[in-house]
Amino acid sequence: MWNTLLITMILVLGTAAVAKAGTLQFFEASAGEGNTRVISSLADHLVLDIDYNAGSAEHGGIFGFSDIQIITTGDYTIDSFACQAVDCTSGLQNFGTTLVATGGDTASGEMTALNFGLLTISGTLGDVRLVAGNYIDFASNPQTVDPFTLAAAELIPEPSTVMLLCIGLAGLLFLRLSSAR
Repeated sequence: MWNTLLITMILVLGTAAVAKAGTLQFFEASAGEGNTRVISSLADHLVLDIDYNAGSAEHGGIFGFSDIQIITTGDYTIDSFACQAVDCTSGLQNFGTTLVATGGDTASGEMTALNFGLLTISGTLGDVRLVAGNYIDFASNPQTVDPFTLAAAELIPEPSTVMLLCIGLAGLLFLRLSSAR
């Protein structure tokens, strides 16, 4: 009997500790909610307008967010960040590759799409990713932000790669035609 009780307690406590990502959506404004902005050229002080939809969170709103972490990959670096959220504090870390921000209306709450901030990046290749963060939903439950790629460089094949592909296809076509005779 004690074994059964002990196993039940371990299962209940173990499943209670598993964190599930919440539904609060962050996005780059020009791409829209749920989409990744494609960067098709050199990012030289490129401004990304990052927004969030508080109404997308559990129970229709949030009471602020904390420790929102946005990172850059590849050779992208963060030049600056102008936080636009209510009561926002932010800082750059790791030599300009990580942004951490906290803010939002913790007293009245938020229920609509709002400006998070303007993020300026530079570089030739990489991604801008939201990798972590927390918020309190309208039922006063702590939630975690689901990681998401906000912006990514468009990968364009080099001309030599395209040329090799064309030569290979021409060779296959030649073999096909010569074997048909």
